[in-house]
Amino acid sequence: MPTDPADTVLNEIEAIGKRSFIPSIGPVKGKILAEIVKKTRPKRILEVGALYGYSAILMAKNSPPGVGIVSVEKNSEHVRIAMKNIKRANMEETIKMVEGDGTSELKKLSGSFDLVFLDAEKTEYLAYLKAVEKNLHKGSVIVADNVGIFKDQMQDYLDYVRNKGPYKSRTVETLLEFSDNTKDAMEISEKLVESSMELEDGGQLTAFVFSFSWALFIVFEKVTVRMPWPLKQLLIGQFPGEFEAQRQVIRLRSNELLL
Repeated sequence: MPTDPADTVLNEIEAIGKRSFIPSIGPVKGKILAEIVKKTRPKRILEVGALYGYSAILMAKNSPPGVGIVSVEKNSEHVRIAMKNIKRANMEETIKMVEGDGTSELKKLSGSFDLVFLDAEKTEYLAYLKAVEKNLHKGSVIVADNVGIFKDQMQDYLDYVRNKGPYKSRTVETLLEFSDNTKDAMEISEKLVESSMELEDGGQLTAFVFSFSWALFIVFEKVTVRMPWPLKQLLIGQFPGEFEAQRQVIRLRSNELLL
């Protein structure tokens, strides 16, 4: 049976990590991340911090068909190596590499993401989340690595997802990548409310529906104004007082939403 090219690349990166430490999540944390991906079944994934492409390939391998992954990495050499590994894993159509600093590149992204994986500069985790928060919907999951060993460098992030922000969050204790005794942890946070982008779009849609309803109402009034009252009453299905009240409600709601 032919070997999956993705498995070959993952095994090679793991072998490098065992010989000399590299800050890649490794197989132990990789199992945790893979389970989150399988449970979430994301259509779009955002990764901040690619290194050699291990986690992006792992997430792609465990995602449903058709998933799209955007991986942001600021180190040009890491981008080169990651792209090479992604191509060897036959996943160049699934994983898109973006070279640049996360705090600036994330602000340029459009569309929504179902899953976000943070594994870059630890002091910038909150900045990364804030930059991409507009692209998260209710139910989006954010996985942050190294929240145990580097917790002092990301207290603002942990306080936000655990206490202040619109998230429910839990900590999964594990071991540092490629270590047998150094403790570490991953923070898994789920967004509880819709993004500002979705709320804005919803408000615009509601305003459109009300304004369109009001326009139809005016046309209906003009068409029926010369009708004999019994026929008009039959079409309206209400008494004159109720009809006028309904007209006032539609007018008020339309005006409020279009201000």
